[in-house]
Amino acid sequence: RMPLSGTPAYIAPEIARGDMLDPALVTRLDIYALGVIAFELLTGELPFKAPLVTDMLDLHAHAEPPSPSAVRSRLSPAFDLPVMRAMAKDPALRPASAEELRQALRRAFVAASPSQSPALRVMVVDDEVNTLVATRQLLMMTFPGVEVVTVADAASAQSIAEREDFDL
Repeated sequence: RMPLSGTPAYIAPEIARGDMLDPALVTRLDIYALGVIAFELLTGELPFKAPLVTDMLDLHAHAEPPSPSAVRSRLSPAFDLPVMRAMAKDPALRPASAEELRQALRRAFVAASPSQSPALRVMVVDDEVNTLVATRQLLMMTFPGVEVVTVADAASAQSIAEREDFDL
């Protein structure tokens, strides 16, 4: 048995349940977390919210997350399958790699994007420069043409958001 470790909002179900881990599928713990991050980036919300850590773990272990398009109605349902697959309760059903997930999200973006639509505008706020750089690069690789504005503090982010429009 693996000891419980991880950030509760992003923890894989098999960790939350305390399951024995299949060494062949251990990398899919991270795929689950990436699925939660994709959900959060696409919707602006976490798939599971709970006041107590134990409740959060129980939701990750047993509850089915809502689809991204159910949370954000303007979001194309094309994103539902890749995100939901990444957050599958059974690790064997998740994408085998981060690259496979990235490609699935890219296909969803292409399917969801009308050819005449303006670029997606995203603001990323974090006080860690490395996180801002990595998130910006990931978004730009996954969604070519996306406009990413990175901001290192909440006050600046609020000021920018008050005068500019963002999709996310």
